[in-house]
Amino acid sequence: MQPSDPRYRPGTPPGNGTYGPYQPGGAQGPYGNYSYYNPVPPFNPYEAERRRERGLVRSAANRFYAVMILAIVAAGAASVIFWAPAHIADWINGTSRAELQFNYGWGIVLTQVLPLLLGELVLLLLAWRFLDGGFRPREIPPASVGRKVGISALGGLAGAGAGMLGSLSVTLAALPLSLLGINLSAGSLALPTQTGPRTAVLLFTLLLSPVLEELIFRGVFLNNLCRYGERFAIVSSALMFAFFNFRFDGLVYSLLIGLVMGCLAVRIGNIWLVAGARVLSGLLIAMVQISLSGSGGWSAPGWMFVLAMIVLAAGMILAFVFTIFYLIAAGNGSKGEAPMIGTSRRIGASLSGTCAILGIILYILFNFSRIIGSSAVSVL
Repeated sequence: MQPSDPRYRPGTPPGNGTYGPYQPGGAQGPYGNYSYYNPVPPFNPYEAERRRERGLVRSAANRFYAVMILAIVAAGAASVIFWAPAHIADWINGTSRAELQFNYGWGIVLTQVLPLLLGELVLLLLAWRFLDGGFRPREIPPASVGRKVGISALGGLAGAGAGMLGSLSVTLAALPLSLLGINLSAGSLALPTQTGPRTAVLLFTLLLSPVLEELIFRGVFLNNLCRYGERFAIVSSALMFAFFNFRFDGLVYSLLIGLVMGCLAVRIGNIWLVAGARVLSGLLIAMVQISLSGSGGWSAPGWMFVLAMIVLAAGMILAFVFTIFYLIAAGNGSKGEAPMIGTSRRIGASLSGTCAILGIILYILFNFSRIIGSSAVSVL
């Protein structure tokens, strides 16, 4: 009769009909010819909980990356649909009117601004529909309105510094690559020369797009990810924001601004103040860039140049202090719950899902094809 004790399992028959001892060197069991063989490992509830938490994080991140891929595909399809007819007509007629319009006029709005706007709206609707919850701005007590607004203004200044740090890092990285004929910023959103299209592009880049992005990434995404820890939510939403930018030259820029805005969102808890800080950071970055480079032969007055330098220096310093302070202050786990795995392990789990890996592969292939294509055109 076989023993029912789960601690004992039959050994390997030595050939004489009995069960041999556990290898190596197992002790004889109390059930006659049964040996102490391959005991069932004791159940470890902590390891099981860690595996469960990694699975939950991976599954949640997969949904985020899936909706982002769908939104990016929608934006790309819209760009092709808007771009193709005019260029095909030019190719048939042997003209270049579409090229001029698409480089300097309303064509930029049609093929770049509208597809980006469509992609952001699609992403917002998909996130709102298929992800749990949405942005729920906390009410601000009247006594703390001034303090919250002041913190959001400092966050806007820190965001401007983070954005300038990102742009500077890309510029420095592009210098040696430009010697090889590689242009990281090829195909970037251009500023039209005509007044109407230029105004439309500026309104989109400085006002509409920042507000939509904050509603998506700090409103919906960060709000959902906070259940796995505030620090993880800040870093992961910034990574997803950088991924949605879908360009190498905007990777560091988007990542640093995402970190600052994520810290601000966790700190003040009101998405509309965060969106206002993001708009302020964009305006400050535009002021600094205009002051340093000028536009159309226009040179900035002295006071504006000095102000831009102060904003640049203060913003960069504040970006470091703001981000590091709030990342340290942010919780590692969800409210009232001790985390089973650390933030770095949760970030690794979020990037190991099928949709995340697919998105990263598409990101790399798209950027390499764009860079190689622009390099070939410049050589020709």
